[in-house]
Amino acid sequence: MSGLYFLLVPLVAQGHIIPMVDLARLLGARGARVTVVTTPVNAARNSAVVESARRAGLDVELAEIAFSGPEPTRGRRRISRLVLHCPSAYFLLSTHGMYGRVADELETFGVPDFPVRAVGNTTTFRGFFQWPEKESFLRDVAEAEATADGLLINTFRDIEGVFVDRYAAALGRRTWAIGPTCASGLDDADAKAGRGNRADVDAGLVVSWLDARPPSSVLYISFGSIAHLIARELIQLAGGLEASKRVKNRGLLIRGWAPQVTILSHAAVGGFLTHCGWNATVEAIVHGVPVLTWPNFSDQFSSERLLVDVLGVGVRSGVKVPVMSLPEEAEGVQVTSAEVEKSVGELMDEGSEGTARRSTMAGLHFLLVPLVAQGHIIPMVDLARLLAGRGARITVVTTPVNAARNRATVESARRAGLDVELAELAFPGPELGLPEGVENFDQVVEQHHFLAFFQAIWKMDAALEEYVRSLPRRPDCLVADSCNPWTAAVCARHGIPRLVMHCPSAYFLLATHNLSKHGVYGRAADELEPFEVPDFPVRAVGNTATFRGFFQWPFMEEYQREVAEAEATADGLVINTFRDIEAVFIDRYAAALGRRTWAIGPTCASVLDDADAKAGRGNRADVDAGHVVSWLDARPPSSVLYVSFGSIANQSAKQVIEIARGLEASGRPFVWAIKEARSDAGVQAWLAAEGFEERVGDRGLLVRGWAPQVTILSHPAVGGFLSHCGWNATLEAISHGVPVLTWPVFADQFCSERLLADVFGVGVRSGVTLPIMNLPEEAEGVQVTSADVEKAVAELMDEGPEGSARRARAKELAVKAKAAMEDGGSSYADLTDMIDHVAELSRKSLGRDMSARALRSASELGSNNGDTTIEAGAALSVHS
Repeated sequence: MSGLYFLLVPLVAQGHIIPMVDLARLLGARGARVTVVTTPVNAARNSAVVESARRAGLDVELAEIAFSGPEPTRGRRRISRLVLHCPSAYFLLSTHGMYGRVADELETFGVPDFPVRAVGNTTTFRGFFQWPEKESFLRDVAEAEATADGLLINTFRDIEGVFVDRYAAALGRRTWAIGPTCASGLDDADAKAGRGNRADVDAGLVVSWLDARPPSSVLYISFGSIAHLIARELIQLAGGLEASKRVKNRGLLIRGWAPQVTILSHAAVGGFLTHCGWNATVEAIVHGVPVLTWPNFSDQFSSERLLVDVLGVGVRSGVKVPVMSLPEEAEGVQVTSAEVEKSVGELMDEGSEGTARRSTMAGLHFLLVPLVAQGHIIPMVDLARLLAGRGARITVVTTPVNAARNRATVESARRAGLDVELAELAFPGPELGLPEGVENFDQVVEQHHFLAFFQAIWKMDAALEEYVRSLPRRPDCLVADSCNPWTAAVCARHGIPRLVMHCPSAYFLLATHNLSKHGVYGRAADELEPFEVPDFPVRAVGNTATFRGFFQWPFMEEYQREVAEAEATADGLVINTFRDIEAVFIDRYAAALGRRTWAIGPTCASVLDDADAKAGRGNRADVDAGHVVSWLDARPPSSVLYVSFGSIANQSAKQVIEIARGLEASGRPFVWAIKEARSDAGVQAWLAAEGFEERVGDRGLLVRGWAPQVTILSHPAVGGFLSHCGWNATLEAISHGVPVLTWPVFADQFCSERLLADVFGVGVRSGVTLPIMNLPEEAEGVQVTSADVEKAVAELMDEGPEGSARRARAKELAVKAKAAMEDGGSSYADLTDMIDHVAELSRKSLGRDMSARALRSASELGSNNGDTTIEAGAALSVHS
């Protein structure tokens, strides 16, 4: 753009001068020389912003012309001319060639040939010169627009693409959406404070006042530079604000011009009562602040429709017509103090509707990148539903096999109106010698394939990089599984805020952190030497084998370092738990890491009211869920034991046989998800020859593969759960009030057992003491005999005082789990705070992002219609 010289000629009205001066900064930042031509009074008002731009090295200046002067001499020089429109494209398109057939100004009509339904009357769809006495002005404006070399609109395609394109087609002119121009000064405190006029209050005072208020708690009120409320209407407004409890030592009155962008950009501001001038509207959008709409005239009613009806980020105050169209007896009052109080309450609502509005306002798009393991994908897909339920757009990024497994749950969410989608990345396993189609940990059978599988996961960074580059705009946040540290570099390159999600318990996270920090692992003579976890809220005794971190293996030190570094540099941590059961562990872990941390679980609660999502959670079940429910319906309450060892853990054939014999001897009805019946030849042979199923008959239901676990656990007939204690299974048991017979297999599962049995008092130990890989060879994978199984099942399902007390405690935890996820609960509040934090991170980087794409290039602006070409040194005038 070097060498180009622009003259900008705004209308002498604040709502038109402000975006023109913004445009001057944008053009100046691209290397152009820019002169803003206006009158002395308006030059004085905007001199501070222009001086700030010049201090930043931009070639921007003001030129003053007298407000009246001699008739200009025409035709001396051909200057290319662009027209800048300062209202919305919605308004421009709706008012284009529409009037003439209505009986009076209040006759209702729908806008014809319009992309969305828009109903109003002449008073609420009035063009700038749509008055009988101004017809000659209207003709001049239309002619100047029709002969311009192009049109600029202060908007952007993400919110008005269809309106921009339709208007450009209607006018037949090249048209550029170059806004929101207010993004040009987001990093310049002086430009923000003095934008449009010198503020009548010290901006520092306002910022200090806002600093003392909680996030999203303050309502900002302004009616712009022209609109005035009469005294009676002001009194009603004041009465409503007072009744809303947002004044009395909580109100700051500015008698005059306020530093509006400084205020809207502050984290404490959670709402904006505005006249809906287009500058104010765009400023609210850029800063992610929901709007209470109070239009006064002209395009402001169209801005209201766009905010409320199209974008879903506004609440109407109740204004119906412009002030000048009110009957005399109304005395200028359209909105009473009671209506003000009600609408302020609705706008600032901290419940689900208010949170959804704030999420939509921020336009938040989350990428969720789970580890390719069922125990990690399941809670991440749950989180997708939870975030989408608050109004965000969610993309779950995974491999084709894992996308297929979880498609039913995602489609169920979409049918419920949630904006959730799957994106597939190719898995580079075959490059490292893995069989084609092996894309999940539960598919890795050969021991020597595990290292190659981890290496393949780390190589997914290239595919993620390519995917992010393909997106039309940068996502607002990437939530990465803690075992996916390779996402950190991709986020850093693209400036994407990154959160780390932990899928095990906070107990496990804190325990393994403390053991590493205090060097306990390094001092243990071997994996079986007992120790106590230091500096821990409860007594916890074990050994390396039962307190092993996910990457706590000799050949995985480098992976472990990368995981720790990615966590330490994240913008926050998310844990699938809730404070009623793990508050002390959550807070200690957050303090140890020094990161903002949110407990947003149990995420399984996101599917409790969705039968399809429950049945297909994690994978398509290998049995009809309706058949299982019918079988359970025929059993008494709390009589059935459900048995499952998750997606990865496999028992040896001999241990499976011991479990089967113990279940048979227990005399209890059971549902057993016995995946070994599909994968282990020894188990298959035993089942075929032994007659086990015939002997237990209808008392036992065997599911050969994946069972609809949440459907089963939520059934009142289920009274116990024999589980491997994976954290998802543990939370599902807690959420449904089902006591657990603990059978941990590896990693964090031994910590889940300690929580269930020692801390919560809702678990009974089966007798497992070590991970399978630590058993001596002669044990042949057996730790618990059939007699031990029979005894443990009897203890768990006991109907005496101990069993009754255990079931009562389990039911109490279920009530707390449900309450945590509801509006007003701790996890609901944490998720709200997490969303607000992401919106703030996104808001901070929005200025740079918007400025980078505000104008395409000088050549595009220059190469407009016909043979008109703008060369270096030429002048280009832009007027409103």
